[in-house]
Amino acid sequence: MATATRAPFLNTRFGGYYHRDVPREDAELTHVGPGTPCGDYLRRFWQPVCFSDDLRDLPLRVPLLGEELVAFRDFRGRVGLVEAHCPHRGTSLEFGLVSERGIRCCYHGWLFDVDGTILETPGEPAASTLKDRLCHGAYPVHEFNGIVFTYMGPPEQQPPFPTYDSFVRPGFRLIPGTEVLLPVQLAPDPRERDGSRPHRVPAHHRDRLAVHRRVRQGAGARLHRDADGGA
Repeated sequence: MATATRAPFLNTRFGGYYHRDVPREDAELTHVGPGTPCGDYLRRFWQPVCFSDDLRDLPLRVPLLGEELVAFRDFRGRVGLVEAHCPHRGTSLEFGLVSERGIRCCYHGWLFDVDGTILETPGEPAASTLKDRLCHGAYPVHEFNGIVFTYMGPPEQQPPFPTYDSFVRPGFRLIPGTEVLLPVQLAPDPRERDGSRPHRVPAHHRDRLAVHRRVRQGAGARLHRDADGGA
């Protein structure tokens, strides 16, 4: 494996000029898209996709391992993870309509099941066999303790979902993070038409300007001790 060229250590003051080169990227380790060594490796494991409570009335765009995907929960409660663009005319299923069974494209109404089966092809001739011969790209998912996971590797090599000891501990429950709005101190200056000049919002003005940013509380899931105790 080729080693990336690293910038030398400095031994002189004001020597930034001698340290300006950026180390060459090691694409074998940093690229995770389809067909890359690291990407193929990571696809052999179950990867987290989103929190269960992210999937409500609307589909959710999910960029994952260099692929554009859309996650949704249909009205039967099943979770699907499909390729973002409809195979018919390329419309993004991020704007699709969650249905009783699967997700429907907002453009021509094609309906896709959670496994990629094409259920309906409105606008096609009555004798069309497209939906019987073709499928849309989809990945298997597994929901566990409020988190949705997916396996994106070779279907014939799909491993069972692993239950790590950090997921299950006697006396504890795994609680996923929650999305909250937090006030921030920087906002576009209302005096600037294009909002390009940020300024610090005085404390007594923050509530009036309603300046917030959307964040996840905590870095991810956390363990919570049950009221009845435990080890």
